[in-house]
Amino acid sequence: MKTFKKLAAAAALLLAQSAWAGPVSYSFTGTMDFGPQAGSAFSGEFSFDEALGGGDAAVDLLSLSVSLLGRHYTLADAMPGAYAQFESGALVGPNAYVSFLGGSLTLSAFFGSSTLVFNSDFLDSGGLLEIRPQRNDVPEPQSLALSLAALAGLGAVLRRRRSA
Repeated sequence: MKTFKKLAAAAALLLAQSAWAGPVSYSFTGTMDFGPQAGSAFSGEFSFDEALGGGDAAVDLLSLSVSLLGRHYTLADAMPGAYAQFESGALVGPNAYVSFLGGSLTLSAFFGSSTLVFNSDFLDSGGLLEIRPQRNDVPEPQSLALSLAALAGLGAVLRRRRSA
């Protein structure tokens, strides 16, 4: 009986945690620290499905936007395959490549750091990204309803066992 209660409680906890996983957003800022654009600030944000991350995974980006030198780039501008990089279960940053007339913009995440490199007329400028979570820890209504139904079911099972 006690084993069943422990297993049921663990299952309810896992179900409740899974309700919170889903799309998450991160913002980033930085300053070019080398090249002809040194001193220029950049910023942006990206999102991905948190449920797919962890380990040394690469998770497809759901959205991406970068503002740099008065220009704005989005996921639609990037080459297919943009992703968020994880190392040992921790988010490192986004990986994406945008090509435009006269240059390119590259976001790279590897070996524990994330960088932005802007190339214009074959001259590179770049800097490190400072990444901050933009979490919204309010689950979607369907996930919350599923979690509440699971807890109600668990309560009904435990109540029935007590009365028997």
